[in-house]
Amino acid sequence: MRLRLNIRQLKVLIWVLCTGVLLYDGWTFYTIFQKKQSNQYLSRSRDHFNDVLLQDVRAAGGTDTETAISSSDEFDVLWKCLVNGEDPNPPKPVAEASQANLPPPEPELEELETVLEVSMIFYSTDALSRFAAIVYAEDNGITRGDGKIRRLHLSEGEPLREPYDEGPYFGKVLRIEEQSVVFQWGEEEVSVDPGLGYEGNGVKVADVVIDRPKDVLEGMDGPPARSLEVEPGVWVIGTIDRKELADDPSRLMDAVRVRTVVPKEQGNSSLELIEVDENSIVYKYGGRSGDRIISVNSIPMTSLSSAVSWFKQNDSLNSYDVLYERKGAVKNVVIHNP
Repeated sequence: MRLRLNIRQLKVLIWVLCTGVLLYDGWTFYTIFQKKQSNQYLSRSRDHFNDVLLQDVRAAGGTDTETAISSSDEFDVLWKCLVNGEDPNPPKPVAEASQANLPPPEPELEELETVLEVSMIFYSTDALSRFAAIVYAEDNGITRGDGKIRRLHLSEGEPLREPYDEGPYFGKVLRIEEQSVVFQWGEEEVSVDPGLGYEGNGVKVADVVIDRPKDVLEGMDGPPARSLEVEPGVWVIGTIDRKELADDPSRLMDAVRVRTVVPKEQGNSSLELIEVDENSIVYKYGGRSGDRIISVNSIPMTSLSSAVSWFKQNDSLNSYDVLYERKGAVKNVVIHNP
């Protein structure tokens, strides 16, 4: 029963396919018939087919089809080539020039720093008195003998020793500067510096850049009358505040209550602010109850009296860097005294 059912399905499938093919063929013939009726299928002359076949040839070589088509002579090499495709009469190779007739290659110069080093410069404003002490690498640091004769002490214009005084080196001293010697080395000028600094890798004086300290009074006509915070944690003490502290240092002691905190282990004592008057200069600079003053300009502050005494002796310093601790965090405030 199951086999009979599959055969029936196969018959149905074949019938459907045949029906589809007949419908497609009928539609195709119908389309051709319509185009025939609309005169789309007309007879073509022989010239039409020639034009179609030769249109690419004419586009490549012009309208002259005879010249566009290659002649058999152009394929002569192809007909006569060997089975493996090689030309039986290859062109003769160009004779290589004799090595004896070629000019010798120019030698590559080694780096001057690998040949010598400048151990010392004796500089003078008088060019004739200047000279540089040279150590050649091949001497392994041995410098016995007359320095001038062995060309270890060179002045400006003097050549290096053999073979570096001849081609292709042409080595000689061109200039002796304060911290470098300029040599002629081949066709170039090479500057060699002596080992500067304790470890020999210091920076030349001309290359040292010194950062100028920032002017805290920039943009002001002068010091402010009252202390002014120019940026977070940076203050400029006012002229009135400075005069009041200089005239009556006890004002500072009256404005705050402190106690000395002695560390349990080794270390310096510090001042803990117990109470700070909100109208005092200490409060203005950021001091709060519970802060511990560790140092001022790296000087430990162990008591209020010692702190006041230190400020009296150092009231003309340019700035005061106060290091303090607040809730376990170490901070600092800088007070400039212009």
